[in-house]
Amino acid sequence: MRKNIAVRIRPFADPASLGTEISRRRTLSAYPVKALSAIPKQALLTVTGSGMLGVPGIAARTFAAVHHEGISVSLISQASSEHSICFSVPEEHAQRARASLLETFRHEIDGVELRAGAATLVVVGIGMAGTPGVAARVFSSLADAGINIIAIAQGSSELNLSLVVDGKDAGPAQRVVHAAFQLSKIGGGMVGHPERTDVVLLGFGQIGRTLAPLLAKAKQDSVRLRVVGVIDRSGFVFDARGLPPQRLAALGAAKAKGVPLAKQPGGERGTAADAVRFIARHAIANPILVDVTADDTAETLAAAFAAGMHVVLANKRPITGERSKYEALKAAAQARGRHLLHEATVGAGLPIIDTYYKLVDSGDRVNKIEGCPSGTLGYLFGELGRGRRFSEALRGAIKKGYPEPDPRDDLSGMDVARKALILGRLLGFPGELGDIAVESLVPKGAERLAVDEFLARLDEYDAAWARRVEAARARGRVLRYRAIVTRRRIRVGLVVVDASSPMASLNGTDNQFIFTTMRYKKNPLVITGPGAGPAVTAGGILNDVLKLAGA
Repeated sequence: MRKNIAVRIRPFADPASLGTEISRRRTLSAYPVKALSAIPKQALLTVTGSGMLGVPGIAARTFAAVHHEGISVSLISQASSEHSICFSVPEEHAQRARASLLETFRHEIDGVELRAGAATLVVVGIGMAGTPGVAARVFSSLADAGINIIAIAQGSSELNLSLVVDGKDAGPAQRVVHAAFQLSKIGGGMVGHPERTDVVLLGFGQIGRTLAPLLAKAKQDSVRLRVVGVIDRSGFVFDARGLPPQRLAALGAAKAKGVPLAKQPGGERGTAADAVRFIARHAIANPILVDVTADDTAETLAAAFAAGMHVVLANKRPITGERSKYEALKAAAQARGRHLLHEATVGAGLPIIDTYYKLVDSGDRVNKIEGCPSGTLGYLFGELGRGRRFSEALRGAIKKGYPEPDPRDDLSGMDVARKALILGRLLGFPGELGDIAVESLVPKGAERLAVDEFLARLDEYDAAWARRVEAARARGRVLRYRAIVTRRRIRVGLVVVDASSPMASLNGTDNQFIFTTMRYKKNPLVITGPGAGPAVTAGGILNDVLKLAGA
């Protein structure tokens, strides 16, 4: 180091990591806090007396008495009231120091209080000088952990903030302050930005590309959102400083043309879990992972929670798998003090889950939720009712971006079943996806076809659907795809409803949810509105993100 050679410390478990660098290189403005230290086995001595106020020489005589015993003082604190002087010494010398002070002052002071078993926590960094918020971050992190601060000392240089805590709290105090400044991460040591929330997009299809510019431009009061990473099946693009709207637009345009993220400028190859673990090595502010894929991403979400990220879902699969995995995911979030929000998994932008919680939080009990929760199937049956052929209506829905990547996920009823299971688990339904009675609308034999082949043969299914529609019309009714959810049972399937029914009046991609509760028993609560499409889904996700950003 005397010859300006940097020293790097790396763990044996990960020798290729960046590790810790000790050098003359400065990154003061961005990362003011550099290190923490703790001095254990300290004792606090407090000299108190009402007659000390304004009396010259009290401090000089205090430290002269300690000096006389050859004892070093590591911390000094005095309030402007001058009613007391507090300082710390090694625990083994505390009694000698106290005896010397009592002898020196005799009847001039009220007493000398000794508090043993203390420890001094030290926060160090040259860049701390003139940087607002360092002390606030330290104090708030300790307060959140329930750790009491006994004494505080900071010189005018602002390079060292020293705090005295109970000895048993020394380890936990170091850990929470270390975590607050993210000192274990690349770019750690920053004061933090309570007004900023960093978002990582998992999935960069139609919904992801619609959502990205909304996130980049969104503001809520003083909260500002930044997209720092985007991930697809090929890999990811990440920048801890944030991806500006122009960069996101370029990434989205290339992705729309079929260029995967890994092959774009700044792209890295890797799985989604690899990407989350890589991003988690960097210091980012209040991170949120937004999953807009249609994959089983439970492993990736677990990695996100382990990295201290909140999670927002539009993807239904992670919370409609085996109940044990669903519970494990919730437990992982709770263990880290993180939130898992998933409003968009049921009604896209409609406040269905939010309504459920508001009803329950107000003391109501939801007994049943029923309705038409598929914007895609709502659009399809609306078009069939207007006389369009099945093939024409489904291709129109695909062109507008309404169905899942494989439209048979909608036609099979499984997408509705997953939404119904999410609601069922809110109500206390104990079963699995396989316990739901589901009526599939996929033509017989079509479930075995490749997606492209199925779409190419849509015209073959027009006649059968025309007969269904005509049979309903002859009775003055229309076709709808309905879910009924209770604590004991969930049913999903095709129904014929009277033209006067509220379900018959649904237009386009409208969803409808009917809540029957203790309060809304005779006249159930009905929520109706668009429930499919990238724009409305992105809006629902954005609401969840803003809710977490403002928490």
